[in-house]
Amino acid sequence: MGDWNAIVGETRDDKEVGEFGLGERNDRGERLVEFCKRRQMMITNTWFKQPKRRRYTWKMPGNRRRYPIDYNLVKHRYRKC
Repeated sequence: MGDWNAIVGETRDDKEVGEFGLGERNDRGERLVEFCKRRQMMITNTWFKQPKRRRYTWKMPGNRRRYPIDYNLVKHRYRKC
């Protein structure tokens, strides 16, 4: 789909974002959430409880910061719950 470099954060947002993200939402994260809302999609990575050490997919050189930058998007109709 593309490289958004988005961080959607730990805040739950309706049906699109769960509460198990990481960090604070940035502008690109906001655009990704809006993209999901318009297309009735959800970011599945944020719906499953994982330890924080398993939520990030990229870390800054020198191990200073960690970011979840890879997300799985799925249509709402495929959600089981």
